[in-house]
Amino acid sequence: MLAPLLFSMACSAGGTAESRRNAVLLDDVIAHVDAGEFRAARVSIDKVLAGSGLTADDRRAFEFEAERMHRIELDFSLSEQQARDAV
Repeated sequence: MLAPLLFSMACSAGGTAESRRNAVLLDDVIAHVDAGEFRAARVSIDKVLAGSGLTADDRRAFEFEAERMHRIELDFSLSEQQARDAV
């Protein structure tokens, strides 16, 4: 969780306009993932990764968030009702 924050801070401190824009998008993606809004996060990630001009660090940060979502989905695969029924 610290890596994307450090990446975001580094990009906002300087760099190209595109890297600053990617840092803002990454912050939005992180907020969506943290809120469980995976569909919105996935749309943003797919759009950014499909574009050109990503630095290797930008690409890794967005790929990390995609992997984080995937692992959360694996860990929490039950619906609310399924979880209640299991208790």
